[in-house]
Amino acid sequence: MFCPECGAENPQDAVFCGECGCDIQKELQKEKVASEEKIPEKKKAVSKEKISEKKKAVPEGKIPEKKEEKTTSKNEKTVITALFAVIIVVAAFFAWQMISERVDNKKEQSKASEATTEAKTATEEETESTEATTEESDENLPSIISQSAADYDNILDLDDYETFYAGDYSFGYPKELYESVVQVGDSYEFQSDEYNHVTYSREKLDSGVTAKKKLKSLYSQVRGNLTDRNEVLYIEDNGIFVIAGRSEDDSNQSIYNLVRIENGYVYSMTIGYRYTSDKTETNKQNYYIDTMYRLCSFGRGTYKPRTYQQFLNDDMGTKK
Repeated sequence: MFCPECGAENPQDAVFCGECGCDIQKELQKEKVASEEKIPEKKKAVSKEKISEKKKAVPEGKIPEKKEEKTTSKNEKTVITALFAVIIVVAAFFAWQMISERVDNKKEQSKASEATTEAKTATEEETESTEATTEESDENLPSIISQSAADYDNILDLDDYETFYAGDYSFGYPKELYESVVQVGDSYEFQSDEYNHVTYSREKLDSGVTAKKKLKSLYSQVRGNLTDRNEVLYIEDNGIFVIAGRSEDDSNQSIYNLVRIENGYVYSMTIGYRYTSDKTETNKQNYYIDTMYRLCSFGRGTYKPRTYQQFLNDDMGTKK
């Protein structure tokens, strides 16, 4: 303990100060009594001092700690509310964007569907138009039953033949011998394979060229392209010639030519067929050619078409 008189430090249980000899216990007792009497005043003083200190401790314009806590709490709530509002706005934006995309996709799908429908309709209309054109075109062509290969067993009956009228002339043809038929200008071309084909044509006679001169020129040209020739007919005054033979370029290709010039036009029938040394096949081919000649209007044949048996028996049949 400390001496109340001199302030020297003494043992805790000392009665007298070791420095000044003061009765420490007595002095302490006096101070205690005095202290108890002065407590209210000290409390008031302390209260005033504390209030003053507190006022000094809190600068002007500063909010007390409790108020700061309340304000902080309010600020936190405001921030949370703001964040929540931002989240809602963002979510609403993305939802709107997704809905817009779906709507746009539906619109695009609808447009694509409409475009597909229009294209399909256009295609169908075009197909119908093409089919109609083809039908119209087919109506202007000889009707055949297409064959992948020429079979002369299909031409031995007169019922196997049809007659086609092409303007100012007509011609006959077997229905089941060719694969295709096309029209090129005033010409009709039947095709079966490399060797079997028929062409009917009509061409206007060149101005300034006589029928006789043209006939002679054509005969010379056709004759020059054939070997093993069979010069069947040449009548200059009637404007007609018939000649057959084998192609100079391909000995397997046999050709029969009928040409007639009249009324300012050149009419021709050219029949191609494969050369064969087989007697039976040769007879079938010759019957086919004989029937085609008799059915051709510009051939001007004397006799009507005959049966295959009449042909084999050298029976000329019935006159027209």
